[in-house]
Amino acid sequence: MRFFRRCIKFCETNTMLRVQGKFAAQTNSQKTEGGLQLLPFFNLNFVFFEMNVFILSDNIREKFKTPYGKLFKNIEELRKFRTKFKAKFKNKFIICVGDVVSNSMLGDGWDVNLCVYDNKTLRKDYNKYKEYNDEKNIENFKGEEFSVWNPAGMLTEDAFEIVKDALNFKHSKIFVDGEEDLFVIPCVKFCSPDTFLFYGQPNEGIVMVEINNDIKTDIENLFGEFYAGICEEVCAYGHENVLSKHKMTFEVTKDAHLTKKGDCIIGVNADKGLADFSEKFKGLLKSANSGVRIFVICNQFRDEINANGNENLILTNEEDIVVRKSKFIDDRTIAIMADKAAVDLNKEMVKALAREKEKAKITLKFVAWNE
Repeated sequence: MRFFRRCIKFCETNTMLRVQGKFAAQTNSQKTEGGLQLLPFFNLNFVFFEMNVFILSDNIREKFKTPYGKLFKNIEELRKFRTKFKAKFKNKFIICVGDVVSNSMLGDGWDVNLCVYDNKTLRKDYNKYKEYNDEKNIENFKGEEFSVWNPAGMLTEDAFEIVKDALNFKHSKIFVDGEEDLFVIPCVKFCSPDTFLFYGQPNEGIVMVEINNDIKTDIENLFGEFYAGICEEVCAYGHENVLSKHKMTFEVTKDAHLTKKGDCIIGVNADKGLADFSEKFKGLLKSANSGVRIFVICNQFRDEINANGNENLILTNEEDIVVRKSKFIDDRTIAIMADKAAVDLNKEMVKALAREKEKAKITLKFVAWNE
C-alpha cells in the first residue's frame, strides 16, 4: 500500500500503472466485457523509490533520558494515580509505546487504543505476555493490525505513515520490525490533544505524557535536530555456492551465476546495481562526513553493518554492489571502512542463503546520511 502511495505521486487521477502486463491486460479486458471505459496505461520498466529516514544525532540522545511527563516507578504506582484521578482519563485516547508498558496496562484493565511494540525490551526478546492476565495482553489485543520496518536509532518515513493510519481506528496495534523506542515522536505529532501517551523509561518506570500543544511543539523541535537520510532497498537471492568467507568485502550482484571462488558474494539476481541508485542517494554517499548503515534481512535472520561514504566514490557499476572494510574505491564500491565483511555476517543467515533447494530472498536496506 505504501509503495502505491508513492506511485500515485507520479500518476494522474485516471491513470493505471502497468506494473504487470498480464494484470494490465486482464483489467482492460474485464472493462471491455463490462462496457466500461478503458483506463490509459503507462509502463514502469523500473521504478526506484527512495524512502526518507531520520537518524537520532548524538547531541540529542541524552535529551531522551529525561522523561517528557510524569514518571511512575511501576504499574502499581500508576494504578493508584488512576484510582485517585479516574475522571482525568474518561473518554481519553490512550497510546502505549513499548512491550512492557503495553502488556502492563492491558493486564491492569486499561482501555488502550493503540499499542506500539517490537517483541523486545532493552533490545532483548520479550515474550512475557502473561504478566498480569492470561487474556489481556498485546497478543490478544483486538484491533487493526499494522507492521513496519524501523531500525534502532532511526525513524523511517513509513513509521510516520503507519502511525497516522493507525490513529484513524479506535483500537489498533503496530508491530515494529526493529525498534519502537522513538515512536513517541510520530505518535505525539499525529495524535489529538485529548490523548494520554505512556512509554517506558529504561530501568526507571512508566512515563505518562498528557498531550497538549506545548508538548507537540517540544517534540517537533527535538525531531528537527535529527539527521536527514535516505534509504534505498535492494533485493537479491541466495545460491547454493554462497560461502560468505571473504574477510574484507561482501557483495550482491545482478549476475545469476556464482562459483565457489566468489566467496564475498551473498546474493545473486539483484534488482539493482550501483548505477541504479538515485542521484540524491549517491550525492549523500559522496558528501563529507557521510555515514552508511546496511541492514541485511533474510527470513527471520538479521544483520547490521556500519560503514562510511566518501567524496571519491564512483557509483557507476551496472551489475555489482560492494561494501568494503578497506578504503579501496572502484566503480563497484558503495561504502568503505565497514565494520563487517562477508565472513562476519550472521552464520544462520548464510546457511539459509546457501540452501540448494530453497532460493532464499535477501533484502539489503542501505541508509545514508550526512552529519
